[in-house]
Amino acid sequence: MLAAITEGGVSVTCRLRDISLSGARVTIDHPMALSADVIEFMVDGIRITAEIVWRSVREIGLRFVDPAGNQSVQLFERVITGAFLGEPRRSSCA
Repeated sequence: MLAAITEGGVSVTCRLRDISLSGARVTIDHPMALSADVIEFMVDGIRITAEIVWRSVREIGLRFVDPAGNQSVQLFERVITGAFLGEPRRSSCA
């Protein structure tokens, strides 16, 4: 799933690889220098403030600043149910 990381007004496309209620792991196609420890993370129109807790050349580990906040819960629910913008919601009972 495509996502974006924004730091200092510059956005970079990334791919969401793993998510939990408290954070996420993303991959980036091109290595980038992130000078801030706190960035804005956006997936499917939902913006979440996140702290960078680890990084490698192509992966970044994020911890959501407000892990129990409405945005992170809403994003997690969309990912696990597959209910993204423009797509029908799938039943978890199927």
